[in-house]
Amino acid sequence: MNMWFRSMSVLGILGLILSGCSGKSSQIPQTGGTKQEAKVLNLATSVNSQHSLHEGLVKFKEMVEQESNHSIQVKIFHSGQMGGDRELAEALQIGTVQAAIISPSALGNFVPAFTAYDLPFLFADEQQVDRFLHGPVGMEILNSGEARGYAGLSYMELGFRNLTNNKHEIKSVKDLLDIKVRVAENPLTVDTWKALGAKPTPMAFTELFTALQQGTVDAQENPYGQIAATKFYEVQKYLTKTNHTYSPAPLMASKKFMDSLSKADQQIIRKAAETAAEQQVKINRERETAALQLLKDNGMKITELSPQELDGFRKAVQSINEKYADKIGKDLLPKIMDAVK
Repeated sequence: MNMWFRSMSVLGILGLILSGCSGKSSQIPQTGGTKQEAKVLNLATSVNSQHSLHEGLVKFKEMVEQESNHSIQVKIFHSGQMGGDRELAEALQIGTVQAAIISPSALGNFVPAFTAYDLPFLFADEQQVDRFLHGPVGMEILNSGEARGYAGLSYMELGFRNLTNNKHEIKSVKDLLDIKVRVAENPLTVDTWKALGAKPTPMAFTELFTALQQGTVDAQENPYGQIAATKFYEVQKYLTKTNHTYSPAPLMASKKFMDSLSKADQQIIRKAAETAAEQQVKINRERETAALQLLKDNGMKITELSPQELDGFRKAVQSINEKYADKIGKDLLPKIMDAVK
């Protein structure tokens, strides 16, 4: 099935599901016996309800509904119920979904600046991440999609990605030779894993568990929490602590939907998004250690890399920044690199 047909099929389903509920499907009793139609905000994510991202979205829902006196009602759709990240990005543009968590890998296909978050070894630690995301350059990236129909709300997080596979222990680039690694549907990520000697296979996250189970791919890369929540330990034996990419989880809204709201309601949504993101990031980081222990307890072999071994991975992908400078933005990339010094 080609990409156009798949996308239009998904959006057609979304249209049927959301018909009549994209902003005026509920009524709220008012004093004096009158009724006011409520706005409905359909909020989607590809992660399941066990992930901290879902908890962050629940917090967002509670705050929006409370602060708006339920004049905005939030409906959460998790586990890819509304499609994978690429489909969600398309749905946001046309307004059939009002808000969604979308990975930078998928979002970068529509808003090129987000591609920067797939650059390998961009961030060294969480402190550097926080300074960047909430600094001027991080905010510039978050708000860079308005002309394409997106309103950036806040940065939640997935975290630092690590490599798992079911073939053998990986300690060097040569160990990756011919390993089929599932990657997001993003050219930069594909080229990164090609540079490392692997065979990258673009695939929606919602298809990944089955692909690992059936041997369509051998490996994948995600943060500990995502690996644990999705039970990849059932189909993956080895984990290498590469921390090769940090993945924020941008909470994006449909600009069309945001523009339909009053200034007061827009402020409610933005404040709720920021507060929910702070809570989710805190929870996610607290759970990363526990998630790693859970992976060990379920039989995964954990490999630590020495500084010299890790440097071998870094050297293999040195050309990626230059190759993607034009896509990310020749003016933006120097600002990014200066901000992470």
